[in-house]
Amino acid sequence: NASTHAAGVVITDEPLVNFVPLCVVKGQVNTQIQMSDLDKIGLLKMDFLGLKNLTTLAKAAKLVSQTHGVTIDYETLPLDDHKVFNLLKAGDCAGVFQLESSGMRELVTRLQPDCFEDIIALIALYRPGPLQTGMTDSFVHRKHGREPIQYAHPMEETILKDTYGCMIYQEQIMLLAQTLGGLSLNEADGLRKAMGKKDSARMNSFEPQFLTGAEANGVPPHTARNIWENMSRFAEYGFNKSHSAAYGVITYRTAYMKAHYPGEYLAALMSSDAGNTDRLLMYFEDASQAGMEIKPPHINASLGDFTLEGDAVRFGLNAIKGIGKRVVRALLKGRDSAGGSFNNIAVLLNHVDVQNINRASFDALIKSGALDDLHPNRTALLESSTRLLRDAARQQQDHDLGQEQLFAQQEESGNTPPIAASLDEALPTTVSDIIAMEKETLGFCVTVDALAEWRPLLRILGSHRMAEIQEDLPDGTKVTLGGSLNALRVMQTRRGKKPGQTMALCRITSLGGSMPIVIFAKLFAKHRDLIEEDRVVLLQGTLDRSRDEPSLLVNKIQDLSDPSVSAKRLVVLNVQSQGNDDRLDRHLAGLRSILPRYPGPSRVCFSIDDGSGEVQPYRLGKRDGITLGTPFIQDVEELLGADAIHLR
Repeated sequence: NASTHAAGVVITDEPLVNFVPLCVVKGQVNTQIQMSDLDKIGLLKMDFLGLKNLTTLAKAAKLVSQTHGVTIDYETLPLDDHKVFNLLKAGDCAGVFQLESSGMRELVTRLQPDCFEDIIALIALYRPGPLQTGMTDSFVHRKHGREPIQYAHPMEETILKDTYGCMIYQEQIMLLAQTLGGLSLNEADGLRKAMGKKDSARMNSFEPQFLTGAEANGVPPHTARNIWENMSRFAEYGFNKSHSAAYGVITYRTAYMKAHYPGEYLAALMSSDAGNTDRLLMYFEDASQAGMEIKPPHINASLGDFTLEGDAVRFGLNAIKGIGKRVVRALLKGRDSAGGSFNNIAVLLNHVDVQNINRASFDALIKSGALDDLHPNRTALLESSTRLLRDAARQQQDHDLGQEQLFAQQEESGNTPPIAASLDEALPTTVSDIIAMEKETLGFCVTVDALAEWRPLLRILGSHRMAEIQEDLPDGTKVTLGGSLNALRVMQTRRGKKPGQTMALCRITSLGGSMPIVIFAKLFAKHRDLIEEDRVVLLQGTLDRSRDEPSLLVNKIQDLSDPSVSAKRLVVLNVQSQGNDDRLDRHLAGLRSILPRYPGPSRVCFSIDDGSGEVQPYRLGKRDGITLGTPFIQDVEELLGADAIHLR
């Protein structure tokens, strides 16, 4: 079983077979020697990483050129743009390379980056080593003056000044080894490689040379030993600055586009992730919170990719499930031949080569809402789709054979063929039908917001963002997640102590995505009334990563409309006075007006930040308890600002 390095390429000045035995794995030529041995025999291996973000940036620049007539030259962007750093300080990092996870967002808001060096450091610091050893916290505290910056020797300052006295990068170790210990650059690079590979034997071989060289440079022996020990500990988490800086450039560029051209950048992001429903839903949620509209697919307005339409983003046809690129090309070609738009279904079927469109793809177009402008009843179109395609195919075949084309004749005479009028009879399409259709073809509902009344509550009650659950959280993490139940499958257990019991498998659609959940028999029997399609519930469970897609093993289900869902939680209201007494008085007066309107079981605590860094908590009594719901959240956030509420 020969494995293949994801990005490794071996480079030689002669045919590779002259140096190393080769083999073919899945149609690709590979070396029979693993990468570490290739290095030992003197061959050069380079890693070439392909990043989708580069494609996204190119798409965004093209959109900016089309909408504003501005040419974006990423190579000449200023690296001190205030909008970029204000965006990062606010934690608005959805779609920003390397900074999207909730943990990284939290670090970004703590650090408050204000220069490009901070971005480089962020990427190096958000890894297990620095996080677990406290280096990340120390870096943040030192930047903001809450921890003194100390150097073991004055010679360290020029090397560690940019990182507030913290050893973060392997290149800093190389410079310390050369400047203090007298090692040559080649020897310092050897030390770096040993640290990078955690080769303690090779690292220790440099110690006597470093200590001797440091003493020769006037560094006291005990100080030199302390510095060496710090450098050795650094080996546990050292990171390559050149790597971090290269990633930092992409981070900065994505943040720049989001800060200056949010619509164009969002359209580019969604085009790049057109096949990833969960990513699209995350961007959709982010846009909704920012007040940006995502318009549904439209047969006369959409292109293949997502595009900017005024201040809104128009859904791209490529993102409709069941619509391949060949179908999209046929639709766009037909639209051009029809003069730029289809006036009705008949015109569409006359101008589009239906040999490229089968029943499944035509139905997907209908269900997605792309044809709503041509006929509003999706159900009637679906009932008639087989006949419509058959008639269109027959008439196009007749036309190809040189026979008279009925549609063309009628169009020339100004009469539209009565295909729409002859649609099969069907009941009007209901809201629940639309939700189901769009979930099937788009992955989520665009024209109807199925979670509209629950959004604020879901955001506050959830323990983690969906993207964090799917990408970052370790197996076994306890998760609280709210959303609607979909794709429900009820089945009988086959194994265990009591086979034949009823359990359920389904998906939960929440803010930012969806994931599979498992409801075992005992819980299913207890809450059978809550387990139904499209029911909005609050779940508690354990993350299971044993399969390709993470799932939630549910151990508690609650009705989201029940006030008891938050009865045992403390509702903390963050009051930011910023040292302004009038502002504080205004906020407290507003809260005194709001709280009595929502009496309930949840206790309340005011967390008052006066701007000095000290936060004063004031816990209210039981009689001041509230019902945590969307109306309460909206009133409080209108007064105190977004994210003013959290649970403890």
